[in-house]
Amino acid sequence: MLASLWARLVGPRELRLRARYGDWALVTGGHSGIGFACAEQLAAEGVNVLICARTQSKLDAAAAAIKDAHPRVQVRTVAADCSEQAGVDALIAATKDVEVGIVVPDAGLFLHGWFVDSDADELRRMLFLNVASPALLSRHFGRRMAERGRGAILLVSSVIGLAPGPYFAGYAATKSFVATLGETLSAEMAPLGVDVSVLVPGLTRTEMATPFLEVGVPADSPEHAARCGLCALGRKPLAIPLVTYRLSVLLQAHVLPRFVTAAAYRLIVEKVLRIERPPPFAASAVAAAAKPRSDAGGTPAGDS
Repeated sequence: MLASLWARLVGPRELRLRARYGDWALVTGGHSGIGFACAEQLAAEGVNVLICARTQSKLDAAAAAIKDAHPRVQVRTVAADCSEQAGVDALIAATKDVEVGIVVPDAGLFLHGWFVDSDADELRRMLFLNVASPALLSRHFGRRMAERGRGAILLVSSVIGLAPGPYFAGYAATKSFVATLGETLSAEMAPLGVDVSVLVPGLTRTEMATPFLEVGVPADSPEHAARCGLCALGRKPLAIPLVTYRLSVLLQAHVLPRFVTAAAYRLIVEKVLRIERPPPFAASAVAAAAKPRSDAGGTPAGDS
């Protein structure tokens, strides 16, 4: 109910994004989730959108849905893997004939579990996609926006990036980078006419949230999260969609000791994702450490 009221009061149609920033927007991860919701809401504002993802068939379906709802806008697709430099270069090359006024680097990879047991190649992919890609896109398009004296960048972080989250170590670290990058760029770029904001969603009804949704953890909608991010442009550096998550961030940052936050996350994630403790690769070492230590004569250590 509150989300619906908010949508009516300050929905994207009242933001004048095209008039403020220009005719074209670029959205990575624009085939689904928050990325698609951003692209659709930008199109509702009359902004032409270029959406990027790895799979052309998914892009085609997303583009068709946007065009059906908003036939007056142009929708382009670029199939590129932004977890690699070549993909970022291909995406930039595909925008050379348009003036991109809004950039939403939403594509991301979510890895969870024991950090030391993560796949090295997948870890490298996540680091590039979640960290290097939004940074490089912000640098490239931010420079051109500054030269024109107008533009907007909406980065996408996560509340887990603002807290120590066991079993999300790599992912949380990437989202912490994005939050810091965006908040800093907001101050740095504002005098140049470029608005930078960071969307900091909590759990959202997207594919990566499936394990939590299956056990009934409350979640926001991608549409509401996207709306909050777009509403933040030119207004505030950080946008946390739901009151519950804003309170959570307040507690994490200013009230609870960090170790308490970490312990709470650990207990929740262990239950939802069924994390094994100890992990199989360390079970024997943990068992050995738990045994009483003895000296050469068999007397327990510490006895005399």
